[in-house]
Amino acid sequence: MGYKKIFLVRHGQTTMNVKGIYQGRVNSDLTSLGIQQTKGVGKYIHSKEIVFKDIYCSTSPRAIDTCKLIIETMGKNAVKTVKYDNRLVEMDFGIFEGQSIELCKTNYPHTYYDLYHHPQDYAPLGDGETVQQVIDRVSHFLSDLKNDEHKDAENVLVVTHGVIIRAIFYCLLHRKIEDFWIDEDIPSSSLTILSKDDNRAYRIDELFITCH
Repeated sequence: MGYKKIFLVRHGQTTMNVKGIYQGRVNSDLTSLGIQQTKGVGKYIHSKEIVFKDIYCSTSPRAIDTCKLIIETMGKNAVKTVKYDNRLVEMDFGIFEGQSIELCKTNYPHTYYDLYHHPQDYAPLGDGETVQQVIDRVSHFLSDLKNDEHKDAENVLVVTHGVIIRAIFYCLLHRKIEDFWIDEDIPSSSLTILSKDDNRAYRIDELFITCH
């Protein structure tokens, strides 16, 4: 069982993205470019005449705004229900939250290095999450997604965040935690499509499509 195709969208560009600041659980508004990017995703989906039984979305405001813009652009008839799930919120970066990436790299070099080079050993400063904790909650979400699916639904759309998309890759593509960051940076409002092959295993059909 399982949806034949999973469409993953990272939220649109935000003001903190532009400034190079860790967002995580804090939020910032979509920029005008972020809004334009997101509408491009909706237009692309509409042009392909793709219909979703369900959309699952992070409860973060920037993801919700992205989701609403996509629905408005592709047309309400393209989706039946939208479900908001806090297991899809971005990683909690602890003390890094709200600080510039460059400042964290300078002030906390060992922690910063472990996050991106030894994710299996990363220990957040403050009340943040480990990479494994993020993987665990995403794994629970995917398990529920499989159980809650509609038998007549082939496509599902998930609107979320960069680290969560990497965790989905880890779970569905059976990667090692050491390879958590192996993919290039995930562009804002990019669309990735995973589909099942003949062996009922997921593979990447399209990676980080930008429709803007």
